[in-house]
Amino acid sequence: MQTNLIKESIRMGYNDIGDFFYAHGHLSEAFKSYIRTRDYCTTSKHIVQMCMHVILVSIELGQFAHVTNYVSKAEQTPDTLDAVIVAKLRAAAGLANLETKKYKLAARKFLETGPELGSNYSEVIAPQDVAVYGALCALASFDRSELKSKVIDNINFRNFLELVPEVRELVNDFYARYASIGTAFSTPVFYHS
Repeated sequence: MQTNLIKESIRMGYNDIGDFFYAHGHLSEAFKSYIRTRDYCTTSKHIVQMCMHVILVSIELGQFAHVTNYVSKAEQTPDTLDAVIVAKLRAAAGLANLETKKYKLAARKFLETGPELGSNYSEVIAPQDVAVYGALCALASFDRSELKSKVIDNINFRNFLELVPEVRELVNDFYARYASIGTAFSTPVFYHS
């Protein structure tokens, strides 16, 4: 019991130092402090909190390999994650995949982002950005059936698209145009002499 109290005090100290450095724009120092809490985490909640801090700072530092690693680590915690944390993790993974030009994976992560994200992650991404990035990555990488099933018919993602009507219309118009282009190419053309 005493050991856990000492570990908790050390973890909280490193967290506070990380918060101080983050608030003052010393991102590399904040990153180091948050990473140091790892050895003092005694619960799944602590591990997820550490991961979320590291992900936030890593995004700001442009270190997307760390983002991917710590999203994975958070998702592997034994306890179930709440819906807001899951939405944040999906959005962060989407950004990491977008940065590495893995557009199909990015689209999937943005499309899997739950509406619980709302404005809960405004320091990283706005819900309107989830709509724009998810839709554009899907348009760039999905085939017609995926576009229909994973974007247009996706009830959760529709909540994001409603925030940016011009992007919603772009997706719908592209899908409709895609249909007419597809039939134009599949119809044989006869020439009369």
